[in-house]
Amino acid sequence: MMQIMPEVAQDLARQMGIEWMGDRTLFNPHLNVKMGVYYLSELLKYFDHDLSTAVTAYNYGPTYVRGLLDRKEQLPLGYYKSVLSTYHTL
Repeated sequence: MMQIMPEVAQDLARQMGIEWMGDRTLFNPHLNVKMGVYYLSELLKYFDHDLSTAVTAYNYGPTYVRGLLDRKEQLPLGYYKSVLSTYHTL
């Protein structure tokens, strides 16, 4: 599924008006995917609709990615490339 960390998921649930029931919420496929898509959409907005940066932030965390960008360091794009490759094979 969307592999959302519990701390992030709890905050997303609050933002989205979803009742938080701990890990049980994350094991509900409908809610898990809904929260994951919402989170990615928020990251896209935050990173000026740059898909590679948003997907990288989804995997590594937005704080870490923002720090790399601020220091003008290269982003680790392995996860993004893996996601894109999988997308193109579907």
